[in-house]
Amino acid sequence: MDVHESDTYVSLRPEDEWKCCHSKAELEQKLEVALNRIPGVSYEFTQPMQMAMDETITGTRGDLALKIFRSRSGTLGSHSVTKLLRSCSSVRGASQTQMEQFSGGRRSQIHDK
Repeated sequence: MDVHESDTYVSLRPEDEWKCCHSKAELEQKLEVALNRIPGVSYEFTQPMQMAMDETITGTRGDLALKIFRSRSGTLGSHSVTKLLRSCSSVRGASQTQMEQFSGGRRSQIHDK
C-alpha cells in the first residue's frame, strides 16, 4: 500500500436492524453515491479477509488486475490508460473499475472488483 492509501472499516449492525436499506447491494449503492461527491477519492467495498487475499494473490486490492510496465523511459500516455480503463469498465459484470498510480515509478494498474 502506498503512503496515499488507507483502509477504512465500517462495522454494521445486523441487516434486519437497518433503517436506510433493505440489502447489502442497496447500502453499497447509497454509499457509492455519497462517496462519489468527494473529489480524487477512489474506493471499493470488500470484506477485510477478501481484501487481504486479493492483495496477496494479485498485489492489488482488486479481484482482477492489469499491470502495465514500460521498458523504455517516458510515461504511458494518460489517453492510453483512460482508454484501457474504459475498455475494462465496459466488460459485463465489471464494477468499481479504477486506476491506481504508483508513486516513484512509471507504472499504472487497473483493477476491478
